[in-house]
Amino acid sequence: VGHLPSRDQVVGWVVEALTKLNKMDLLSKVQLDWNTRYTRAMGTYHPRTGMIELSTQLFVRATIEEQKQTVVHELCHMVVDFMTRRAGLSAVPAHGHLWKRQMVLCGLEPKRCHNVERSDIRRKVARVSVTCGCVNKVYVITKTRWTRMHNVPADKILVCLRCQQGFKGVIIS
Repeated sequence: VGHLPSRDQVVGWVVEALTKLNKMDLLSKVQLDWNTRYTRAMGTYHPRTGMIELSTQLFVRATIEEQKQTVVHELCHMVVDFMTRRAGLSAVPAHGHLWKRQMVLCGLEPKRCHNVERSDIRRKVARVSVTCGCVNKVYVITKTRWTRMHNVPADKILVCLRCQQGFKGVIIS
């Protein structure tokens, strides 16, 4: 606990798992990256891009076994993706029998969730102070919501339900 695994160590886990699964042909397709923002999930497989992202914040708190479990967990999602959806078959449940089978073949328990302590880490969320035409009314929303409000089509401008005026915002944190 307390450090990120080396690239060689992570690649070793990937090679070991792919060997056990008889899927070494997928080694060149494995893309791993660190994500500094993840504070809940230890890792994620993105089917659209084929990328596996791992949480730096949680990996430094995890044991070697938990780190390996996460890498293989996400790799098994990728293997199932290539076995099904990318082969033209319909998608299967993310943690269904096919994924569980791959985990067992890798010699690991098919656990869906991790137990790494995360209670004292939180991702800082930018906030926006928003006003409209209402007197003395200020709303605080996330920057993500503010961005989504401004990405709506021009003919669907969002307005306050009370005063029917548009919103103005200032980033506060």
